[in-house]
Amino acid sequence: MINLLPPKEKEILLQEKKIREILILGTMIGLFLLFVSLVLVPIKIDLDGKLLFQETILIQKEKQFKASEIENLEKEVASLNKVLLELNSVYKDKLYFTSVLKTISEQIPEGLYLTNLSYKRDTASIDISGFSPDRNTLTKFKENLEREPNFAEVFFPPSNWVEPLNINFLASFKIK
Repeated sequence: MINLLPPKEKEILLQEKKIREILILGTMIGLFLLFVSLVLVPIKIDLDGKLLFQETILIQKEKQFKASEIENLEKEVASLNKVLLELNSVYKDKLYFTSVLKTISEQIPEGLYLTNLSYKRDTASIDISGFSPDRNTLTKFKENLEREPNFAEVFFPPSNWVEPLNINFLASFKIK
């Protein structure tokens, strides 16, 4: 087909054709983008819902874990408290033998020394033996033990008083 239009008109027609093509192409791209967004928006909404659901499940699991962890810690604390109470009751009734030894050593007069000391836990009594250079030193030791408020039933057998010098003695007393 022969186009007999002047070149200016031909150029105008060509521009109008290009504009139509651009408009059609632009409309198609716009419709495509609208279609893609219409498809992607529900997918996003669905994924957001699933994510929210998973977050809710995670929060519940964390609460359960923390609750069980707290429960375990509470059980452990209760168990440790029970052990501590038992230890406290044991130590509360316990006799500290070092303080008893210190008290005995403070009562020993000069020249007298102990050779043996035994403690009977079931009767809370102490048996001692030792050496005294004379009867006066042994008498002073006996009086010191009798004056001590933590000792009771101080007993020195009569055989201790037979010899006037170089006495190997025995004694016993109870701890209050």
